[in-house]
Amino acid sequence: MPPTPKRDCGVILFDVASSKKSELLNGLLKFASFRWFMNSKSMYRLILVNSAETRNRGNYPHIYTCNDLEEFDPKLIVQEIENMQPGESNWVDALRVGILALKEVVEMAGIVSLQLIFFTGFDNITPNFDDTSIQKVINIINKYENMYLYIIGPDVTLPFAITSQQSIANCMQELQVDQTNQNLVVAHRIVTSVKNAVMCNTKVGTPHLLICFRNSQGTQPWKVPLMFGGKLSIPASTVKIIRKDLALKLQAPICQSYVKILADDRMQQVDDADIVKGLVRHNKFTQIDESQFKLETQRCFDVLGFTDKKFLPETYIKGDDTFYVLPNEATEDGFQAFTYLVTICHESDKYAIVKRIYSPNNKPRYYVLIPAVDTTPKYFVMTGLPYAGLLLEHQYKTPIEPKEEVIEDDFHRFFNSMIVENKDCKAGIESGPIMMLDIHQQKIVDAAAKKKAMREDFDLESLDVCDHESVAENPFMEIFKDAWPVRSIDGADPSTEN
Repeated sequence: MPPTPKRDCGVILFDVASSKKSELLNGLLKFASFRWFMNSKSMYRLILVNSAETRNRGNYPHIYTCNDLEEFDPKLIVQEIENMQPGESNWVDALRVGILALKEVVEMAGIVSLQLIFFTGFDNITPNFDDTSIQKVINIINKYENMYLYIIGPDVTLPFAITSQQSIANCMQELQVDQTNQNLVVAHRIVTSVKNAVMCNTKVGTPHLLICFRNSQGTQPWKVPLMFGGKLSIPASTVKIIRKDLALKLQAPICQSYVKILADDRMQQVDDADIVKGLVRHNKFTQIDESQFKLETQRCFDVLGFTDKKFLPETYIKGDDTFYVLPNEATEDGFQAFTYLVTICHESDKYAIVKRIYSPNNKPRYYVLIPAVDTTPKYFVMTGLPYAGLLLEHQYKTPIEPKEEVIEDDFHRFFNSMIVENKDCKAGIESGPIMMLDIHQQKIVDAAAKKKAMREDFDLESLDVCDHESVAENPFMEIFKDAWPVRSIDGADPSTEN
């Protein structure tokens, strides 16, 4: 049986009464197009906020759920939004409607991220909410580790460039909003109170943060318990964190087809079903039963024993992949037993040696479990052990002398001002490289999305992050230019030099 496909599930709230409706629609279309052309298995539902019609589970006024969108088709999305007349609703209630929809799929197998996406400019919305409703929204979102909130569209400027998912929380805390806009103030309060939340303009958010800021679709946990002698077991969950991949080859392998023929009659083809495999020795054919070469094993995760830490130097621990072995929190007794095992191994300087068979009839592989007690919950790091022929003698590295401290001058100050990770960066961008999608991909999707929606009037290019974005004023630029020596060629007129 194939594994459950991994997918994201999201609810998109779209403010149809916003004065920035055209810009918001361009952003939504870019995101929908990326998902559409990727043949994504993710599921999304569209809910219209501030709509003239009402249709939702909580019967909140002027909030309309589009149930007819079975596929996330950009063309159908545009039709739904443009055909809806504006109304006036409570946007906090809209968040509650979106959360109710996401709660329906929380227990669905294979869900990686739950995305609650709100496209709005907070410009044509009358403040109408209470602290109780706001706090309920915050508490429910924080209840789920994989639920993310995105507010896309307000005119806000990020205080510094977002270079990783971990930097988003600090960025939201330092974000300055217009205090005269009560809706924006409340939205900022929600974003700073939720663990996984971001608020930004349309250019930064779509489709960059909607795709880059979410749970990574890594491998699914391998939930087989640790076995001790076939009688004692401790629930565990194994997750791969590092793997070894083959180098990418620019030339594709040559695919050739073969046919089998008779040795004495080359014109006579033989089907695979008519072939009997065996060996010829001394002009005698001996048939071989292939079943004797097949393994008959059951998947397992057996602890073979424990060894002192000193017997396993780093050169022995060099498997092709590395895993986390975590406690399975389904049972309290199992969680405590796993935590106690990790603690005892750490205090006694012991490593566990385990045999792992991933699936039935696979070859067994042997690993070492290294205790890690500095986090909550405590866990094991599992990595492979080599065979005897692969062992290398331990090489001790020569200590590296500390480098001399570099005296900062105008040259270094200029280049430091161009590093995105620095808080005083003068590059004038709001997202780092790993939090943005490829520029050329954006251009391809822009053209394809217009063709798919049959709307050449959409200005999707205005939301592209250009690779030659205009930089902010950099005071070190002129200093650096003045400090750079002017080169001249003897006998040449400086005014004619290029």
